[in-house]
Amino acid sequence: MTFAAVPAPHRYRWVVFLALIGGGVLLGGWFVVQQPFSLFTYLLGLGVVVLALTLAYLFYRLLALALLRYEVDRDALRVRWGWSTFVVPMHEIQAVYPPGRLQPLPSSPWWTWPARHVWTRDVEGRTWYMFGTQPPEHMWLFWGQDFCLGISPRDGERMLREVNRRRALGVNRRLRRGWQRPGLARWRFWSDTYALLGWLAGLVFLLLLWGEVARRAELLTPWRLAQLGTLLLGIDWVLGLLLYRRERLAALALWWAGSALLVVLLLGLWTTRI
Repeated sequence: MTFAAVPAPHRYRWVVFLALIGGGVLLGGWFVVQQPFSLFTYLLGLGVVVLALTLAYLFYRLLALALLRYEVDRDALRVRWGWSTFVVPMHEIQAVYPPGRLQPLPSSPWWTWPARHVWTRDVEGRTWYMFGTQPPEHMWLFWGQDFCLGISPRDGERMLREVNRRRALGVNRRLRRGWQRPGLARWRFWSDTYALLGWLAGLVFLLLLWGEVARRAELLTPWRLAQLGTLLLGIDWVLGLLLYRRERLAALALWWAGSALLVVLLLGLWTTRI
């Protein structure tokens, strides 16, 4: 059975605010592409890209908040948040506290906006998983041995009855508490430190290379070197992704070799006057 969350306050204000910021980002991008390439426009363009990525993340959190749902079945209480689902096994729930019954409660971190009351934090040996549209003191709290789940269902009393009914029936499967994510998000690559560092190093050196080109925008040779470096790094990244599942070491070698190539090109630009 699925239960909707209480609508978040000020959600329409957030939509308007982020839409206005998005319009400013589009205007900034249009201004950048209209200007001659230089170090100033390059840095300004990087700022626009960073702001656009931040805005996309905030829109995702706002959309996830609007679509927040809670599902109750015989085995678990599931929280639908964005493209993922957080699972709390039914057999781990020991008690349920209505809003206002449990005090004191951790406060919501300010940096989680616009979804202010969606966060995870360890407090005094207990992990708090909060998926609400209202402050913690207005949430229903599901208490376990070492965790607490806070949610904001529209009909909390009905949801509690459904949870108790399924707990009385017993579970069919003993699930593990944690996230269920789409296949791409479960890819080993995202937890592979050496692979991520290889990509990050390549990206940083590529940005430095184009920054050096922007500093010498009137010269042709730096342009050609940067274009060559970008092409080779792109080929390295694609080939590495194709090899990664079967030949991880070969993929890592490609990615780090691409980063090393950019270092060589950068050193060449920094030590010559071309």
